Amino acid sequence: MGPRTTITDSATNQSLIRVSLFYLSKVNGKAIDETRRATNRASAVGPLNVQIVSREVPAVPSTFTIVGRTHFVTEVHELFSTAYEVAGDVSFAPRPNRIYVVVGMLGERYSAVWIQDSQSGEVMGNKIERTSER
Repeated sequence: MGPRTTITDSATNQSLIRVSLFYLSKVNGKAIDETRRATNRASAVGPLNVQIVSREVPAVPSTFTIVGRTHFVTEVHELFSTAYEVAGDVSFAPRPNRIYVVVGMLGERYSAVWIQDSQSGEVMGNKIERTSER
């Protein structure tokens, strides 16, 4: 099985109906369980219930697809609100037995998502950024 490392998703609560989710959606092109789907399952019959997913991955050079997205308690709320999304691929070689966190920021003029080492804060690979002029 080889050396492993951990990558954890994150979230920033904005209100009772809206949250910013930052998550790993694929490893080397293969879809994995992630926070958005887990949150949808947990919130299906009740209030917004954010479920942060953490998973072990091989500590070898890989391509990680990461996403930052505004998430609402229901699709109806999303229809009448502004949602932001930024996504892309980051490639790096995770070190064994470390914890990495997918983090970011979402906004009207600037959105970004990246992976950082939980201890040092070092950005792994590159930030995925989106800007818009208003």
